[in-house]
Amino acid sequence: MGAWPGPGAAQAGPPVLVPPKGRLSSSEARAARLAVPYLGPDPARSRVAGKVAMGVMVAAIIARLAAAVLYLQRSALDQQMLDRYNQRFSGQVTDPQAVYATSAALTDNRHTMNLVSMVYVLLVLAFLVIWLIWRDQRRPKAMLAAYGETHVESPLRWVRTGAHRWLMGAMVGVSILVGLAAQTGVTMQLSELPAKRMWAAVACLAWAAVWGLEILFIRASEQAHAERLAASAAERAGLVPVPVFAPLPNADQSASLGESEGALWVLRSAGLFMAALISGLVLVGALMQHTLASLPFVVVCGPIFGLTIWAYVRRFQRKAARRAAADEPPVLLTGYQ
Repeated sequence: MGAWPGPGAAQAGPPVLVPPKGRLSSSEARAARLAVPYLGPDPARSRVAGKVAMGVMVAAIIARLAAAVLYLQRSALDQQMLDRYNQRFSGQVTDPQAVYATSAALTDNRHTMNLVSMVYVLLVLAFLVIWLIWRDQRRPKAMLAAYGETHVESPLRWVRTGAHRWLMGAMVGVSILVGLAAQTGVTMQLSELPAKRMWAAVACLAWAAVWGLEILFIRASEQAHAERLAASAAERAGLVPVPVFAPLPNADQSASLGESEGALWVLRSAGLFMAALISGLVLVGALMQHTLASLPFVVVCGPIFGLTIWAYVRRFQRKAARRAAADEPPVLLTGYQ
């Protein structure tokens, strides 16, 4: 698409940039992206990191699907062991070789599951690092300060649609709830094991869907940038004067402000939800016991539950503050590039 043009001399007649306020619909976000021509490098700096991130997420999906298959196999093996266990106590004859084969298959299943889980944890850590690199390369601070919005990619909140945001939150919530249903404990009946393994397989499939949605988001970001680049052909060729679009304040600060975009926000939200849910349930159960033994649970879970509620209140307060800041008068700019 040609060379990377730099800023030209300022001219008279300062234009006005009015940043969109609040959450945007798909059409409003597209209009906001195309309103700012792109004069930065082509291909964009974040292209390689985005491709690597999608590759890591594909590997994470494969790991989750493999774990789902292993859990299904584990469910069938647990059921076989339970059947033979019941046969022994009912006086029926069991085949020792069949019991040994099932036991060996269980051992192999556990070893394979441990390997898949270790690989998955490494993939998650790699994704978090690459995600941060991708976000930084989309909107480098030095480039943004020197040239403004025309030389960086559009903010993520102009790319992620409301439908994608809500679907992602719903899938993360389903994954967490199903994962809780799959948890085993010392008080659990052995007959519940096969069903628990089935729930664990469903949780793995739900997390695979979450990774798939995040791949679609990065892909949507690339497509949105390609559309903006194509619409900026005249500006990049120097045929049209380009206003100086000053950097949008707090346009992409989800890592620190808790904006509804990005993997870190999802992970923090999931952690807060889990802490509130578990501490709340334990607190209610301890208060219903009315015994001295339940006092430590009240002392520990009470403050945790209060802190999670306070964190949610602070989130709403920060959102209200950002909405108030968005209602300030538009920024007057200095000239043309």
